[in-house]
Formats: sequence, C-alpha cells, structure tokens
Amino acid sequence: MKISTNHLIEGKKQRDLVEKALMDHFPDIVRPLTFRDMEIINQFKDGSFGFSFLGLMLYANGYNLRGESSRYPQGLLYYDGENIFGLGFFKKTFEEEKGHLHIIAPRGKTWITVVNNFIKQVRQIPEIPKTSIYIRHLSETKYRQLMDIRSGFSEIKDDPWHPFAHSEDETYHHRLILLDEVITYDNTGSLVIKMLEGKESRDFRRKAKLAYNRFKNFLHRNHVEFCIEPYHPDKQKQEAKDLIIRHFKTLKNAVGSSPEDYFNLIYHLPSFDQGNRDFFAYMGHLRNENDRIPIMLFIGERVNSDTVALYATFALRDDQIISHKYDPTGFTAISQYSYLRIFDLLRKNGIRYVDLGGSEVEDLDRFKRQLGAKEVKTYWLVVT
Repeated sequence: MKISTNHLIEGKKQRDLVEKALMDHFPDIVRPLTFRDMEIINQFKDGSFGFSFLGLMLYANGYNLRGESSRYPQGLLYYDGENIFGLGFFKKTFEEEKGHLHIIAPRGKTWITVVNNFIKQVRQIPEIPKTSIYIRHLSETKYRQLMDIRSGFSEIKDDPWHPFAHSEDETYHHRLILLDEVITYDNTGSLVIKMLEGKESRDFRRKAKLAYNRFKNFLHRNHVEFCIEPYHPDKQKQEAKDLIIRHFKTLKNAVGSSPEDYFNLIYHLPSFDQGNRDFFAYMGHLRNENDRIPIMLFIGERVNSDTVALYATFALRDDQIISHKYDPTGFTAISQYSYLRIFDLLRKNGIRYVDLGGSEVEDLDRFKRQLGAKEVKTYWLVVT
C-alpha cells in the first residue's frame, strides 16, 4: 500500500506532541525508555512475555509508521518508584485521523489505582486526543481485577484494535513450551525431537519432527550447512534489517504488523560485549565454501531465571532465495527446524521454558501448538 507523505508527517507530529505532553505533565515519572532502565525493569519481571526491556520496546516502539516518534523510538516508560508500565501511541490505520495511547504491561504495588488515575489525568491534557486508550499484556488475574472495579474498562470487542485481530498478537493467547517435553539427546549427544502423549499432541509433534528431518535432508542433499551464531548489532544490524524486510514482503497478510515493529530489537539490543546474560540473539546462515546467505534471526530475553520470551522469530521460507543454486526440496521446513535448533541452544544455556508469545491469526497459533506449546492467557482492555 502506498503511504502518502502527509500521513507520515501528521502521524509523526502527533506522537511527538503526545510524548512531550506526557513528560511535561508527569515530570520525573514519564521518561524515554533506555537500556539504563534495565535494573528497574528486572525488579518487576515475573516471567511474563509483555514485561521485559525488549517487550516494552517492541510494544511501545516509535519506528512504526502509524506512530512514528522523532526523538524516542524506544517508547516511553512510566515509573513512580513503585509502579511501572510502558507507553506507546499509534493509529489503527494510516487513514485514521488521531492515534491512541497504549499502556503496556502495568506492574507494581498499587498499579490499578495508578493506571486509573493516570488515565483520568491524561483525559485532561489538551495535546492528547480523546480517543480510546488501550491496556495490553494483562494476565488473567489483572484483567479480572480491572473488570471488577467497573470504572470504564471495557472488553476489547467493544472497540477492537484490528478488524481481524482484535487484540493484535494477543488475539490468540500466548504459548509456553517446556523444553524437556520437546527435545532430548541420544547417547551420542545428538538432538532428538520427543513425542507427546495425547492424539493431537502426537500428530502435531510428528509434523514438527518430520519437518526437522526434511530440512536436515535439504542441507545434506545440497552440501550446505545451517550455521547459527550470536547476533551482534554493531556489525549485523543492516543484514538483520534486510532479512526482516524480506520476510514481510513474502507475507500475504501481516495483519497490522510491519518490519518497523522490530527495528528496536535489532538497533537497541545490548551488545554481547557487555556480558549481559539476559539476552539471547542469534542469526542463521546457509553456508558453504561459496555462499553465506542470511536466513534466520531469533531474539529473546530472559524474563525469569529459567524462562526466555522470544520476540523476533524470523526464518525465511521463500525458496526463491536459494532455488537458483540449490534443490529447494524440504527448504520450506526451515521454520520448524530453526525453532528446534534455538530450543537446543537455549536448553544448553540453562533455560527450561520458552514463551513464544501470542498470535494474530489461527495459522500461527496452530504452528506454535505443533511445537508442543501450552496456552497462557493474556488480554487487552480498552477505555473508550
């Protein structure tokens, strides 16, 4: 879809005005989100997908063209010493005249009171449109607590974010994997894909195992390796950006997502040279003596001592990338193969659980179920 320059300028100016108004009205409480906030963020982590440094950047991001920020592309953070949440501002569509404030993954001792009072004060700020305000990444408990107070919070069906995905990537609930149920090792140390009990589980896991073997056969048939290495933002960000853009070009319907949603993850991921053990980021390449083709990017963050949330999970399935050089048979199984290889790496780093996040569409949710993932409910609410 062609985007007019007028829409970009208008959207950019609107978010800039909203961000300035928020920081002016809540001095020393609302501020730009940066890596310096990691120590504070870690104090509130509870193992959930939405609340982490990468999670807040992903969902508050100011690179999105429906809510572009000139100064604060990582989004804003509300922190009053006891309560914390992310803040973003987006239009639902490019054509929409005014955007909407997003409150992301609220946490803290008095978070309900704080969110309530915050919304009431925001409604009095002239620079902030009187549009619906969305609260996202709510656990089932937090969702029930807000619904019980009956003070203007409504179900997302009353004002859905997207006509086909009312809660964006929480339309289908999050999926959590216990790695010991998915993978093990034989007596030679080779990775083995396990089978689960139950008819649906057996059928799903069989498909994942077959896909893993199909891609292994593709590699063997073409005498090419699939090399997975740590992703270094200072050296590989352009390569990662190109990979993400190419991925989105192959999608028939991205349901509201765009490449820009992930730029924070590849631009502002803390460097491995800092020795930070909270982040896991890998790039995969097809490689032989003649080629090095970027094909995979996975980025995640530890959300508690034994759980990683995966925020970027890109594996290029378009066989046009390789069909001019290799026999593409089995290449489209790269997604399952990539996940299982990453699970192996995470398990060897002491990780027991992996949160794959939620999904906009049923096909993606089914894919996660085929890997053996269990449901973890999360919700949106809206204040109209």
